[in-house]
Amino acid sequence: MNDDSQLLIPQIIHQTWKSADLQSCAYPVFRDYALRSQVSWKHFHPDFEYMFWTDDDMEQFVQTHYTWFYPTWKGFDLHIKRVDTARYCWLHFYGGIYCDLDMICKKSVNPLLAGLDVISYKTRLSMRRGLIFAGNAWMASVKEHPLWIEMLHYTKNYPRQITEEPADVLDHTGPRALGAVFASYKQKNLGCKIKILGPDLIGNEDEPPYEYAYHGRTHTWNMPED
Repeated sequence: MNDDSQLLIPQIIHQTWKSADLQSCAYPVFRDYALRSQVSWKHFHPDFEYMFWTDDDMEQFVQTHYTWFYPTWKGFDLHIKRVDTARYCWLHFYGGIYCDLDMICKKSVNPLLAGLDVISYKTRLSMRRGLIFAGNAWMASVKEHPLWIEMLHYTKNYPRQITEEPADVLDHTGPRALGAVFASYKQKNLGCKIKILGPDLIGNEDEPPYEYAYHGRTHTWNMPED
């Protein structure tokens, strides 16, 4: 399982923030996590290409490569919904690993990638609550997997009951939406190489243990937008 020849997922790491200057972030806790996160993923994956996306990069990318989706993307009521769906586009277009800037790596995740096409994770909290859930703070995928197009269509066709509640993000573009698409895709494509990892492998910082990486959950997505 440690044999890199089994890796179908491209050796690319994607991360994103409003600008390339992390020191300008208004949230001190997030700044600390972000710098640690970058160092940790690069340290444990020295052979991976590292792609950092700013908000300007993100918009240009979606407008250029997902023209059919861009009007929906641009029209989202919250910026976090644009960030959520842009990461699905990156994984579809390039493949690789996406991880939030408050996701800290503890060791190489290569053993988790071997032989799989698409990977997400579930949290202990989601398990206790019995939620259909696939975390989008850390995901990995082969290039051009059709699941991501299904996810974009899901967000595009989502019933527009816009609220300011965090649950709207989770159900529209976030982990509960992604969990629903994972479940639907796996039901229609039996035997597909798609897996949702348990929280013992990728987890939340406040719910140890977790072997490979943990999510600091600084909740910058739920803070007032600039």
